[in-house]
Amino acid sequence: VNMHPQKNVHIKILYNQAGFTLIETLISMVVLSVGMLGLIKAVDSVMYFQNRSSDITRATLLVTNQIEEIKRLSINEPGSKYGFDYLVREYANETGMTVIDATTFSINKVFDQENGEPTITTILTFRTYPPEAEIAFDTPELINLLEVIVRAEWNDSKGRPKFVELGSLINRRQFLK
Repeated sequence: VNMHPQKNVHIKILYNQAGFTLIETLISMVVLSVGMLGLIKAVDSVMYFQNRSSDITRATLLVTNQIEEIKRLSINEPGSKYGFDYLVREYANETGMTVIDATTFSINKVFDQENGEPTITTILTFRTYPPEAEIAFDTPELINLLEVIVRAEWNDSKGRPKFVELGSLINRRQFLK
């Protein structure tokens, strides 16, 4: 006769308790590690695309500002030295633009990196328009349309070349007397 029936019940309970074995623990650690690596990759992708978006925004602002500056200079204001004639006669010489051919001038500007952002180079190009007319800058009085193209180039955080390019046509305004 068993005098301590409760003691045997406790012993059976101790032997029947399920726990984690070493293999189960290792498998769960591998699954957890794979999940963590996936999260790290996702965070890396998010950071890359945020930086890329920031670079595109910065480049677009630089390009837009340069085009707007040229548009501002092209406005014929009474008594001002600026205007369309200034752009086709003097601007290229005053800013040190390079002559590409008789109908095209170009200049590069470098905007150094700020706060870890990449260095952006802008290329400002003036071209007489339409191109097939081949009106040269030597005869500025014949130029009625000027094509302004600004291109920003940089390398992203992975070293890949990127660019943004915008253009505008500027026309000679005629005033009635």
